[in-house]
Amino acid sequence: MTPEELRDLYDRDQRIHFREPGVRPEVTPFTIRQINENEPDSFLLYSKLNADNVDQVISDEIAYFEGIGHSFEWKVFSHDDPPDLVERLAAHGFETGEQETILVLDMANLSGALTQPLAHDIRRVTATAGIKPLLEVQAEVWNDDYTGHLERLTWELENHPETISLYGAYVEGKLVASAWMRCTPESQFASLWGGSTLEGYRGRGVYTALVAARVQEAASRGRRFLTIDASDMSRPIVEKLGFVAICTSTPCKWQLSH
Repeated sequence: MTPEELRDLYDRDQRIHFREPGVRPEVTPFTIRQINENEPDSFLLYSKLNADNVDQVISDEIAYFEGIGHSFEWKVFSHDDPPDLVERLAAHGFETGEQETILVLDMANLSGALTQPLAHDIRRVTATAGIKPLLEVQAEVWNDDYTGHLERLTWELENHPETISLYGAYVEGKLVASAWMRCTPESQFASLWGGSTLEGYRGRGVYTALVAARVQEAASRGRRFLTIDASDMSRPIVEKLGFVAICTSTPCKWQLSH
C-alpha cells in the first residue's frame, strides 16, 4: 500500500471511527469529540473545517468543553484543513506541543528482525502493581509527570485487560525501558505507546525488542496494521523496521481555567 492509501485507512480507522474504553465519541457537523468518562480531560482527533468556519468552530468547541468542565487536546494532523489550523488554535489560546510523526507498519507478509525470537529480557506486565515502575522509566526519560497515565492505565488494565498490553525491558534484572500497546475491538490497527529507554541503555537494541514483542502479539491477535506516534529519536529506528511515515501531528491543548 502507498503512504497515501495507508493515511486514508488510518484516518478512517484511528480518527473517524476511533474507539477506546471509557471514552465516548460525539459527532458534530465539523468535529468528532472523544469525551473521557473517567476524568475531566478529553480530546478531539478529527475535524473537517475550512477558512470560513474554522474560527467559529474553535470558539464553539472551547465553549462546549468549558461547559462540561473538561480540558481537551485537539490533535492536528498535517493534512487537516485549513493548513494554518495549528496557528489558529494557538491564537485562540491553545498551547502547542512537539510535532510527532505518524508511522504505520503493514504486517502482511512480515519478515526480518521483528519476527525473530526476542534478543532481550522483555516481560509482559499483567498486574496493576507493575504499572508504576514502567511509568517511572517514562518520567525519567522525558522529565514529565505521568500521574494521569498511572490512573488511566490502571483503570484500563482492571476493567478492559483485553485492550491494553504493557511491557518492561530488563538488563541484568533492572527495568531499563517500558512500552505499551492498545488493541481496541473492531479495528485493523494496534497502536504503540511509550517505547522509552533509559539513557545509559540506548543503542543496545532494547527499543527494537520492545517493538518486536508488540508486533508479534498484534500479529497473533489478527491485526494487520501497527501505528506509532514517533518522536525524532524513535522515527529512524522504526523506519528501519519497515514503518512508513504517513503524516505528522501536533497536539494543541486547551487548559480549563479554574
